Amino acid sequence: RLAALQRQEIAEDLNYWQPTIVLISLCTRERNCQGMEGKDIDLLAWFKRSPDFARTWSRYDRQSGIEGYDVYRLAR
Repeated sequence: RLAALQRQEIAEDLNYWQPTIVLISLCTRERNCQGMEGKDIDLLAWFKRSPDFARTWSRYDRQSGIEGYDVYRLAR
């Protein structure tokens, strides 16, 4: 239930704020993310388990990344 709520709230935030650029931390055992130390996790894949989030996210295109992040830009 908590996971569904978090996914829903992030989808609502994306729809409301419509950020032009979104950075997603690459969380690996070597590159720790706060609260997920020692784990490999694909944050985007986790959020995309929600159909609402996936629909909202479909408006974002992947760009060239920067070290430690995937970069996405809102398609206009």
